[in-house]
Order: sequence, then C-alpha cells, then structure tokens
Amino acid sequence: MRDRERYFLHKFIKMRQKSEEVVFDGTVVDTGSVNEVVFYVDFLCSFKHCRRPSFDVTVGQKVGVKVNQIDLFDGTIRFDLRQRQ
Repeated sequence: MRDRERYFLHKFIKMRQKSEEVVFDGTVVDTGSVNEVVFYVDFLCSFKHCRRPSFDVTVGQKVGVKVNQIDLFDGTIRFDLRQRQ
C-alpha cells in the first residue's frame, strides 16, 4: 500500500513539473559527508539526500529543494538545493 501512495505522489509531482518548476521548502539536517547533504522536505514529510551544492550550507538552514528528475518505476526523485533569500 505504501508503494502505491508513493507512486501517486510522485506522479502528481511529475504532472506539476510539466507546467512549472517544482521547488519545495526544506531544512538542512546533516552536513557531515564531504559529497552529500541530508535535508528534510516539508511537503514529503521525509529526509532526503543529494550532492553538496555550490554554496555553503549549515545545519538548520532553510533551503529550496528543486525537483530535477522523477522516475515513477524506480520510485526515485533527484533533487538540487537552492539558496533561500
């Protein structure tokens, strides 16, 4: 059942992505890795990770989480972080 919910959530985001750029609010929770940053996405209510952005990030910093690519069959989403003004 959980996979079905995830599939339809990803499908909704993919449909929204066709008409506009999809950026969610997020909070950085871990910067310990050299290449990765762990962040919490408010909309998805889950922790995700992506490669470290070009700007400096600190734990607790609010960031924009841009959706780059969605694979409905694998159930994966690729993200990039953006600075919030």
